[in-house]
Amino acid sequence: MLPADEIAAIETLRGLPVRYVLIVNRPMREFGAEAFGRDFYQDLGRFVEDNYRLIKVCGESIRTNPQIGDPGFFIKIYELMKSRK
Repeated sequence: MLPADEIAAIETLRGLPVRYVLIVNRPMREFGAEAFGRDFYQDLGRFVEDNYRLIKVCGESIRTNPQIGDPGFFIKIYELMKSRK
């Protein structure tokens, strides 16, 4: 969870046609932060939100668009927006 790793991940997504991004709602307390995009990797989380569209949520959540850090296990599946291809 180093800043350089976050920058590298964003550059990889910018440079490659990565069609899908999956984000798992799993607390990362053992690394000193809990939720992706909220407590760590905020820039990467914003990049995904800005360049990918949420197409499906799989798991226990009953909300249409649960937030990372909400109770229950789920996986958010994002697809690259056509304007970025």
